Amino acid sequence: MTTAAARRLRKDHMNHLRLIASFLLALALCACASSPSASQKADDGHTAQSDPEETDTRKPETESASLSPLHADGTQLLDDRNDPVVLQGYSTFGINCKPEFVNEAMFRFLKDEMGSQVIRLAMYTADSNGYCTDGDQKELEGLIDKGVQAAVSTGQYVIIDWHILSDGNPAQYQDQAKDFFGKVSKKYAGNPGVIYEICNEPNGSDVTWPVVKSYAEAVIPEIRANDKNALILVGTPQWDQAETEAGKDLLEDAGNMMYTVHFYAATHKDQQRQDLSTAYDQKLPMFVSEFGITEASGNGTLDEQSGQAWIDLLDQDRISRVAWAISDKEEASSIFKPGTDPDSPSLSDLTEWGQWLRQVYTGKDTVDDKNSQ
Repeated sequence: MTTAAARRLRKDHMNHLRLIASFLLALALCACASSPSASQKADDGHTAQSDPEETDTRKPETESASLSPLHADGTQLLDDRNDPVVLQGYSTFGINCKPEFVNEAMFRFLKDEMGSQVIRLAMYTADSNGYCTDGDQKELEGLIDKGVQAAVSTGQYVIIDWHILSDGNPAQYQDQAKDFFGKVSKKYAGNPGVIYEICNEPNGSDVTWPVVKSYAEAVIPEIRANDKNALILVGTPQWDQAETEAGKDLLEDAGNMMYTVHFYAATHKDQQRQDLSTAYDQKLPMFVSEFGITEASGNGTLDEQSGQAWIDLLDQDRISRVAWAISDKEEASSIFKPGTDPDSPSLSDLTEWGQWLRQVYTGKDTVDDKNSQ
C-alpha cells in the first residue's frame, strides 16, 4: 500500500468514527430532553420510570371543618387556640311561622353577602304553632335539623333557641325543655358548631333571677349528660335585661356557658348600656343573642345613633351579637322586604335595617354595590 493510500484509509476511518460519535451524542441529548431533571424528580416524587397515575380518594372537606370548639373564659368567648372570638350573625323569625327562610341558599347569602358567622334558630314554645302548645313537634324538630345542617354546611355556628315569650316563666314548660334538650344534645353531641340557648327572654313580675336559675339548673344537666363541652346560653329576667342580677348570683357547675342580653336600640339606651358595662365589670360572660335598632316591639323608627353606640360598646368588650330577624314580615325589624324569595335572596331585597346591618357587619355600602351590579 502506498503512503498516499494509507493516508486516505486513515482519513476515512476517522470520518467514520466522528459520524458514530455524533450519532451517539444526538441520542444522548434527546434522552436528556425527554427525561425529568433530578430537581423535578425530587419535587414531583416520581422516579425515571413511568409510575401509574395516583388518584386522590379523599372526600372534599366541607366548610364546617373550619368551625372551632368555643368556650367561655372569664368575660370572653375563645376558640380552641384560646384566641378571642366575637361572633356576628342573624336570628330567624320564629321558624314556626316562617319555615321557608330556613334553607341553605338563605344562610349562604347571609354568610357571603351579609357577614354572618352564626345563625340562630328561634323556635317558639308557645304562641302560634308553638312546640309546647299546638305545634307539630316532629315537624319542628325536622326543621331544627334542617337549619343545623344548613348553617354548619355553610361554615357557620348555629344556636338552637328555646324561644319562650308569651309563656314568660320558663318553668311552665320545664319538663318539655328537659326532654327537648336531652334529645337534641344527644343528636349533635360533639358537634362544635351547635350552641344551645335554653330560655329566650324570661319575663313577668314573678319571674326573678332565682326562678330562671332554678330552671337552668334543671335543664343544663340534660345537655351535659350528652355533651360536656357544648356552649350553653342562659337568658336573664325582664326580657334578657337583668344581667346584673345574674352577675350577683352565678350558676355553679354549669360548665361552658354564657348569659344572654337583648336590646332594641330605639327603646333601650343609656341605662341598659350602663347595665351591660356593670355586668361586664362583674366578670359576667355575656352573649347578645338578639338585638335590633327599632323599638322593643320590633316596629317603629330605626335609631341608628343608639344602635351604633351599642355596637361600639359590644366591640369594646368583645361581645358577640345576633340580629333580629331573617324575615320578610312587614315590620321594621325584618331584614328583607315583603315578597322576598327565601330560596334566592339578593341585595335588592334588603330593607333599610338589612342595609344598616350589612354596613356594620361588612363595611360595605349596599346602595353602591347594587348600582355596580
